Amino acid sequence: AQVPWYLWIDALCIPADSRVRKMAITKMRQVYSEASMTIVLDNGLYSTPENLTGFSIMFRLMTCAWSRRLWTLQEAILSKSLYILFPAGLAEVSSLFRDVLDGTDEPIDDERLHGLSQLTGLSFDEVQRLDQSCRTRPSNSIETLMLREFRSLPSLTNVEFRMKQVSQMLCLRDSSRPEDELLAIAPLLGVDVSQLVHMSGEDRVKNFWLQLGTVPKDVVLLEYPKLSTPGFRCLPRAML
Repeated sequence: AQVPWYLWIDALCIPADSRVRKMAITKMRQVYSEASMTIVLDNGLYSTPENLTGFSIMFRLMTCAWSRRLWTLQEAILSKSLYILFPAGLAEVSSLFRDVLDGTDEPIDDERLHGLSQLTGLSFDEVQRLDQSCRTRPSNSIETLMLREFRSLPSLTNVEFRMKQVSQMLCLRDSSRPEDELLAIAPLLGVDVSQLVHMSGEDRVKNFWLQLGTVPKDVVLLEYPKLSTPGFRCLPRAML
């Protein structure tokens, strides 16, 4: 007998009805982590010229709409096999950067270096030095880039992300529903989202931090809006 294929599309599988939406959100970790493959559908990436490789595709991936959305963070981290749809067809994310890892890709031109500088918050000289370092240490090139959320690209599906790394990933992301922030990142940190969906406001935030059980000092020291509840005032209320 033919084995049926099941397809999950967020826009269709997460309904607007509040009760059913909460149920769907609690299943998202299971959906992505157990899916045979996850396909990224992004208009900007789909229009990528076929002759681009390595750093050029990395730059497009880091700046596309998919990489700026809050909920796609789960797709990027939890999926076992992450593919991107390009005009020529599907390509697995890890295979896109073979040129970078092998140190065989062409150097980044000044225009793209300036773009990377703005994207990462590093100076132009720092980005340029990192690029040059990649030429001499190709086996460590991805980590050497230190580009906030793609610094660990070879292990993109690794779920053992620390809170500090997740907070950095959130810096460049946004959502039409900012209150969903903790619902989106909870599965990445081992926090039970089924508790959070039934809470709101500061109650949800407090429960998140209590479940997490640890707060990196770097996160506390950053200028995030803080909780107003006594005993929790040093903790971030939001990180988007």
